[in-house]
Amino acid sequence: MPDAKLDSTDIRRKSDSVLDNLITGLKVLADETKWIVLKGLRAVEIRQMEKRLESEYAAIGRHIHDGIVPGEDGRKSSGTIPPVDDDLLLSLKQIEFLREEIDYLRNERTRVREALLKARVQDLGLKSDE
Repeated sequence: MPDAKLDSTDIRRKSDSVLDNLITGLKVLADETKWIVLKGLRAVEIRQMEKRLESEYAAIGRHIHDGIVPGEDGRKSSGTIPPVDDDLLLSLKQIEFLREEIDYLRNERTRVREALLKARVQDLGLKSDE
């Protein structure tokens, strides 16, 4: 049976190793908490923009409907789509802007996550898989 005696340097190395692991774990926990908060804030921002996008789509629908059904009783239909006017163009431009902004925010969220992970690898002195 091997000798189970540990000298004081072995004990000190093991306690340093445990302490280092604890510190590393706490750093990772703090980084992940930061990421969860950032991701949550970005998700709220994206949801707000998606709601605004839906309201712009609805505005176009209302505009088209009002042009097709101009009668007071709402039953008389002209049967033709109204010409494009400034209100419709504004809604279309707003839709394109919101779609681009939502895509940008999603891509930015991914970029931020990758940057946080890269910084963690550097801060902790870990080997990167790249």
